[in-house]
Amino acid sequence: MKNINNFILSFHGMRGIASLMVFFTHIINGYVIHVDSGIGGAWSKVLSNIGVFGVEIFFFLSGFVIYKASLRSSVKSFFMHRFWRIYPLFLLFTLFYFISNELFVIDENKLGYVNLISNLLFLDLFLSTKSLTPNAWSLTFEVWYYIVTFFIVSYLNSKKHYVLFLFSLAISIYLLLFYPISMYFALGVALSICDKRVKSKVLSINLYLLNFVQLSLLIFLVFFVSTGNKFSWVLTFDNLYGLFIPVLLFSFMVTLLSSKTLISRFLSLKQFVFFGNISFALYLLHPYSYLISRNIISKYLVGATSNVMVFLFYLVLTSVLTLILTMIISKYFENVVYNKMTNKNIYLGVRK
Repeated sequence: MKNINNFILSFHGMRGIASLMVFFTHIINGYVIHVDSGIGGAWSKVLSNIGVFGVEIFFFLSGFVIYKASLRSSVKSFFMHRFWRIYPLFLLFTLFYFISNELFVIDENKLGYVNLISNLLFLDLFLSTKSLTPNAWSLTFEVWYYIVTFFIVSYLNSKKHYVLFLFSLAISIYLLLFYPISMYFALGVALSICDKRVKSKVLSINLYLLNFVQLSLLIFLVFFVSTGNKFSWVLTFDNLYGLFIPVLLFSFMVTLLSSKTLISRFLSLKQFVFFGNISFALYLLHPYSYLISRNIISKYLVGATSNVMVFLFYLVLTSVLTLILTMIISKYFENVVYNKMTNKNIYLGVRK
């Protein structure tokens, strides 16, 4: 499967992989915590590390895409497309959680309209309020990344929006200093800036050598991520392993600029591209489908047969239920709204 309209399919496949990393981490660790702790073990900790890294991959890919969108878009076009891409689905799940919480008090710390308003305006990061719908905390980061990237790029290219440029610069420094995970978005932007020059150099490398380097980088990434190392400004000099992860990810993504390597071709398979297409809906929806499956398993199957069989059935049930609901919401709500408001299709950015 070749790249379409300069759209890097292997990157989109990585987005699909990242969504699955987060999904399986949440449903497996959720089962260990709430249903059967005996299923857990050392591998449960490894899964947690992998899930966090999945979000970091999301941030990297967003940086890559948003920089290019900032270059080619007007203020109106940029924010209109970003708004209709994420806000309707985010609003749907946020209101669903808010109403459910007000009725059944799922979490008393999330009650009240202050929490709702701060979430809807993406101010929870600065007001120290809790995100309502599960996983939505990362969307607050994403939205502020969008804002600061656009106005910094806009000013540097056209010298417009000087005040907003200064504001965005201050916010970006704040995010980088106090939330080191923001480094992944910055690295995505960095690769997006120089991708054409870097790609020409990557393509000049012998394909067998490039495959070897790419596979080696992937192995090192898996090792460092699974051992729980993470990047942190404070601990950089105390834990150099943590610094390796963003460097390794950047290097690995550089190798994906070639569509000819085995891993690039693997990530470009339609199955992974499919999960890349539905990744946003999958990310926001799966905590709810997981809760349904967990309650069914806890009520009807725990103790009825072997723990391993119950766990395997739970994995299948949650996966199938999540996939069905995600496909329905993505196709009949997420894509319909975005298509109607922007005349574009969310799948691979193909115009209607």
